[in-house]
Amino acid sequence: MTKMIIKVEKDDINWMKSFNEYFDSTFIIGQEIEREDAEQFQKMADDFNNRIACGLIISLEVSND
Repeated sequence: MTKMIIKVEKDDINWMKSFNEYFDSTFIIGQEIEREDAEQFQKMADDFNNRIACGLIISLEVSND
């Protein structure tokens, strides 16, 4: 079964904290995201990466586990 997993550059918890503060959310590194929510999460990650991080920091990775 294909899963979408939240990945953060170098597993840096501070980036995840900043992301959660920016969006008032409670995501965690390694959290599985449902397929139907993946597109919305990716839009949030793109916004954060472009406006705050100025680079690819937060992403979704496909896992077949």
